[in-house]
Amino acid sequence: MLNENHTTKFPLDAVSEGILACSVAPFKPSKAAELIAAELSVISPAGAAALANCGHFPISRARPIAVYQGTGAGGLSVGNLRRCRSRRCPICGPQIRKQLANIWAARAAQASEKGCGAAMLRFSLSRCEPGELAPMLTELLCDFKRAVPPLSRWPSAPSGWLGGDWSTEIDFDAEARTWHPHIHMQAFRVGGGFTPGQLDDLKARGFSYAELSASPVAVARYNAKARNAKAHILGLIDLAELGLVDQVAEYLAAIHGRRLRASSRLLSAFVGLPGGDNDAALAGQALRVSTEQTPLRIFSAVEWRSALTA
Repeated sequence: MLNENHTTKFPLDAVSEGILACSVAPFKPSKAAELIAAELSVISPAGAAALANCGHFPISRARPIAVYQGTGAGGLSVGNLRRCRSRRCPICGPQIRKQLANIWAARAAQASEKGCGAAMLRFSLSRCEPGELAPMLTELLCDFKRAVPPLSRWPSAPSGWLGGDWSTEIDFDAEARTWHPHIHMQAFRVGGGFTPGQLDDLKARGFSYAELSASPVAVARYNAKARNAKAHILGLIDLAELGLVDQVAEYLAAIHGRRLRASSRLLSAFVGLPGGDNDAALAGQALRVSTEQTPLRIFSAVEWRSALTA
């Protein structure tokens, strides 16, 4: 129930404005979400429906919004929100990547404290034309798995090899009009840094880039990034925001059902930290709020206005 004795005035910021608007007007997703959902509906109708409704906050007696007063820049945090928790979502995708970056950075920091060496690796093939992304992605992932097989099938692996955390980045170069799928990986080994010979061996196995990580934590965050800093290098959300229907459709079809990232189990066991491979769990962490605060529960738009003006 709404606390009748509450006296806290909640600031009318972007969060509260968005929830208030959704409570009194028909919900409409962003243009980017609409486009991704429309193209995704051909592949996964259920996933498309969830994505299209992500961010819809229907306030009701059965599903109240829990509002927590905060001390940060936003002034408040909100619980019990409806999210699709999909990596393809303009809302959830960046949050998933943010949480993944935090997890991978913590693993890298712990590995460094334990004296592990780290190498920044990139695995890529030639760029491909529109219409060729799916077969090129298949080839990339197959070649990558052959380059870094399990230790039981890799007797010449670098000594102390702990594997690495890797993620597939799929870019569309708006200037060259080509796709550039590639894999970023940070590898670790027990017993100090990788030797020049070990790095050369990795390049011989197909890695286009293999150098020592000057800052393992920064590399971990870079590898988990949601968007490229270069304006002409476009990811899924960029393509959707620009209304590039053909590219969005090809991107979604190419990634469907694929495993595009993984965290090293050997590293998990060595540093005692999980890898964060589950998108839904990462999205849930992003929505988690402090349980030490007593929430103000909002059951209707009228009560929401009352909380804003109390």
